[in-house]
Amino acid sequence: MDLQGRVALITGASSGIGYATALRLAEVGADIAIGYSRKEQAAHVLAEHIRKMGRRALTVQADLGESAQVHALVDATETGLGPIDILISNAGMGNRKRLEELTLEEWDQTMHVNLRAAFVLAQRITPGMRQRGWGRVIFISSVAAFTGGIVGPHYAASKAGLLGLTHSLSASLAPHPTPVCCQADRRPQASWWHVFLLAGWASRKTWLKPS
Repeated sequence: MDLQGRVALITGASSGIGYATALRLAEVGADIAIGYSRKEQAAHVLAEHIRKMGRRALTVQADLGESAQVHALVDATETGLGPIDILISNAGMGNRKRLEELTLEEWDQTMHVNLRAAFVLAQRITPGMRQRGWGRVIFISSVAAFTGGIVGPHYAASKAGLLGLTHSLSASLAPHPTPVCCQADRRPQASWWHVFLLAGWASRKTWLKPS
């Protein structure tokens, strides 16, 4: 795998799968924008680690529930590192609630962070990928999208929405070539299998185009 000169934006990169994936992409040459919400110290530790590997790293705090901050995250990345070649939309939230316990505000907040932010990021970033003729978009979903899971209907619906977004974008972007993939994770902690799979998708040179 060789991602020399590529810029990757990873949301939710201060812990778990996002953290480990950032390290792996840096190992194969990518410069990394570390998107985070609350874990500032962990984000800075990761950035320092990446810089010691000889790659550029940038930390950007953003509340993905606010569309203006999603746009600001992209602006900061492009200003600090350059055009974004790889988007890994990994950040997510979901407090465990039964249907009768959910408020409309909790439903909306989960949708905004887990689904709307992914849409806004793709809408902002993929035109540049198309223009340059290279890009990778990876959404991190969940098996709850298929099974309903145990967190609640808000979480399952938001993660299922990522599958629909992936299907729609993959058909329209693949010819450029800008493949769009979706990883359905089953647990929040990182595993090396997940990390190598994500890095492999990001660096793959050839893709099948839909007929």
